[in-house]
Amino acid sequence: MKSVSTAYQNILFGGGTILRADLLTITMPSGLVYRFTSSDIDLKVGANTYDHTMAFSRQGTTQSIGTDPDSIDIELYDDGSPRFSGASLMTAVAAGLFNGAIVQLDKLALASWQDTSPGICGWFYGEVSTSKSQAGVATITAKSMVNRLSVAMPPTIIQPSCNNGFGDARCGFNVATVTFSGTCTGGTQLQPTASGLTDHQFDLGKIKFITGANAGVTRSIKYNASGVIYLAYPLPNVPQSGDTFNISQGCLRTQAACTAYSNLPRFKGMPQPETALEGGAGVSGTSADTGTSGIAVSGSGTTSQQGRKTYAQ
Repeated sequence: MKSVSTAYQNILFGGGTILRADLLTITMPSGLVYRFTSSDIDLKVGANTYDHTMAFSRQGTTQSIGTDPDSIDIELYDDGSPRFSGASLMTAVAAGLFNGAIVQLDKLALASWQDTSPGICGWFYGEVSTSKSQAGVATITAKSMVNRLSVAMPPTIIQPSCNNGFGDARCGFNVATVTFSGTCTGGTQLQPTASGLTDHQFDLGKIKFITGANAGVTRSIKYNASGVIYLAYPLPNVPQSGDTFNISQGCLRTQAACTAYSNLPRFKGMPQPETALEGGAGVSGTSADTGTSGIAVSGSGTTSQQGRKTYAQ
């Protein structure tokens, strides 16, 4: 839904001459903001002034109802003067300065170039996905923020390689065969100490205290090194020298770790995240902007299309 002021509507439906212009705002990742207009003169709209000397054209926009991202293609024409962070347009594109820039396109409908008070019609808002340059023309393609939903997985994958619990019924490994007894030499509630432990032998393992103030308490181990056992969660009491415990090895839940335990037939490694999310059939059919006036509507609106329609102008 696009909303405009009452004055804007009166111009559109008043029957008089309509002056039209596009307003382009580019916010670079550095925070610098550049504003251009397709009119033949600079325009001040609200508190912002739009420069007319950078020629540009809007080659195509698609706007869809649904989860497909809207997109826009904009061509900027290089006049040779530095504009973007002190670089010419062609240099800025080649250096990737537009990568991740925010593009906003607004429309003006005026009765007079001197009166911009009717305001704007917000048409597009999105992020630059690709940019290229050729023969003095830079083409940037931007997609609406909905495009961010197409990212297959967050940068940090927290999904384990194997979804078995080490030693559970599905894993089937006998953890008792890699469990050993030990004696505490002191330490803290979060970092008990002991002698005779091989560094990193008990990474992701468990420790259970048998005697002392922490008797019966079990904690997960992050890793062990230099006689210190680094716990994932603190003990209720400070361990004392002489407290005894049982300590068991852990599993990295990788195919290599499962092989080392001679348990590979029970390995339940997860598929790659991209594979897990592939296979869905997207809704097809969009229409491109021809630069002509009016609104074109396409799409069957059938159940299989989920009533989807695409608007282009």
